[in-house]
Amino acid sequence: MSRSSESQGLQVALILSAMLIVALGVSTYIYYVAAEKSAKELENQIGVADTAAKSRDSYQAAYEIMKGMVGWSKRSQAEIDADYRPNLARNTEVAEEMAKIEAAYNDDMQKFGSQFTEARNYHALPGYLIGVINSKNESLTAALAQEQRLNAEIAAVQAGEQKKTEIAETAMQNALATVAADKAAHDAEAARLKADSDKFSGMFVAASGEKKKVAEDAAKEKANFEAQIRNLSNINELLVVKGREEELAVINEQPDGKISWVNQQQQVVWIDLGMADGLRRGQTFSVVDREATDLRSAIPKAQIEVTRLIDKHLSEAKILSDEITNPILPADVVFSPAWSAGERIHFALVGNLDYDGDGESDHKLVQNVILSNNGVIDALVPPTGEPSGEITVNTRYIVVGDRPTDKSDESALTNYSSMTELARKYGVEQISVKKLLSSMGYRGEARTVGLGRGASEDDFRPTSAGGVTEKSTAPVGGIFRDRRPPGAKSAF
Repeated sequence: MSRSSESQGLQVALILSAMLIVALGVSTYIYYVAAEKSAKELENQIGVADTAAKSRDSYQAAYEIMKGMVGWSKRSQAEIDADYRPNLARNTEVAEEMAKIEAAYNDDMQKFGSQFTEARNYHALPGYLIGVINSKNESLTAALAQEQRLNAEIAAVQAGEQKKTEIAETAMQNALATVAADKAAHDAEAARLKADSDKFSGMFVAASGEKKKVAEDAAKEKANFEAQIRNLSNINELLVVKGREEELAVINEQPDGKISWVNQQQQVVWIDLGMADGLRRGQTFSVVDREATDLRSAIPKAQIEVTRLIDKHLSEAKILSDEITNPILPADVVFSPAWSAGERIHFALVGNLDYDGDGESDHKLVQNVILSNNGVIDALVPPTGEPSGEITVNTRYIVVGDRPTDKSDESALTNYSSMTELARKYGVEQISVKKLLSSMGYRGEARTVGLGRGASEDDFRPTSAGGVTEKSTAPVGGIFRDRRPPGAKSAF
């Protein structure tokens, strides 16, 4: 009985143990499945959190970069790039969108602030653009003022040209009247001669015996008449030349202006000529003593160049050259054959114009000096080449250079002679190139020799007036022998 009870207890215990084992296995399996699911979910959440952190860092970097673009960041652009730009690439979508924004920003900065050297951003750009607009407005205002000044100068020049044109037209009318009167006299004389010829012809027909005598008398009468015509023509040319010489003498004896004030320390003078006289900066004058009576033959005491127009009849000029023993004084007169108030002086150039004595033509130099002083070149006959322009009644000076030699081209000699003869007929005053440039206040370039290691002994050799180095032929003593620097001595 007792053994049966023990057997049943063992069976029950065995069944319960089996049930516990099964229950434990089931619960273990269920727990494992749940734990594996929880691990996967945790891994997913970690990935989501990492993605969110990357997006957060990328958006933060984009935010800081855009603050720098707007100009609202306290950091410099270098600091922003160092701290935030590496995080921008952590989110591809944000990085691509930010690349578009930065491209548009760079286009705007290049378009509107290419010269903006300060920290460039949208906050500072409007101030820069306002400054640029104000600067452009100031430049425009200055340009308009310059235009008004130039218009005033043009009006003054036009007024002078109009006055000169009226004078020329009056002279032309007088010349036409003179020509008409001479033609009328010539026609009357021709009619008289024809009448005399008819008379002589009638007498010849009537008296054939006196044919030879009548023919001789008629030939003599014709010769006398032609001689009278030539004499009248020569007298007319002389009167024209004399009248032109008297006119030029009056013009040349009148100074262009006077010295108002002198500052020898600063090498500056003031003259009583200005904007209303048609004066321009760069105009040069020679200064002549106030006691001089003939400006054409007076020796200039100084040369000046206009540097500033102060008022209608006042300008400042710098002293180009003067003499300490004969300084410029107030009331000294200024003169230039290439300038006259309210008009432009006309010139003709002929021959080889050698100013500096080097044997080369200085035609270009003379032309440039005349044109820079508001002069006009009517005619030009260079040493070689074809002549251009022509002398007119308005031509005041002919600058005469060296005559072409016999070895020159025949056309050069012909052109030279034709031009000088035409100038003589028109009564144009002849002037040498040196006298012209000296009277205009032109100062030639001076030769300078540099000192120091780059200097050469050839730069200091004496030369004669002909430019040839002079050498002594007498014996030279030992004291004057060539010197050489001592050779380097060895230290051993």
